[in-house]
Parts: sequence; structure tokens; C-alpha cells
Amino acid sequence: MAMEEDDYNYNDYNDIEAVDERVLIQNLSKMNSNVRKCLLSIFKIGITCSLESPKERMNIEDVTRELHRIKNAFLVVGSHG
Repeated sequence: MAMEEDDYNYNDYNDIEAVDERVLIQNLSKMNSNVRKCLLSIFKIGITCSLESPKERMNIEDVTRELHRIKNAFLVVGSHG
């Protein structure tokens, strides 16, 4: 049975509450604090971009700007680590 486009909602399957917090916290606790901040920022963008209502989603220009900011922060962290 083919899934109709309207029947599928990304957040139905990827709700942030579905993430096993223990695994996430365990893995993040092993990382450098700045790397952790970068990853959490990327997760936040992904969740915000997958909201059901397009009006609630991040604007693509803001996404691009934020991803560049995260990349630059990550590269600075990498050059000092």
C-alpha cells in the first residue's frame, strides 16, 4: 500500500522524545563541550526544519546562516584541539 504524501509526517517518526536520552547523554558527555554545542545546534535545526507546519519551520536563509556559523565554530574547535 503506497503512502499518501499527506499521510506522512516526519515528526511522527522522529519526535525528539523518541531519542533515547541515556544514549545521547552518554555519547555527548564524552565529547568536548564546544563539539557538543555544535551537535546540539545541528539537532535543533533538524527538529525545527521538520516541524509539521511550514510556518513554524526555520527560514532557509536562517538555516544556511546558522549552519555556516556552526561549521566555523567547529573548525575553530578542531584547530585548537
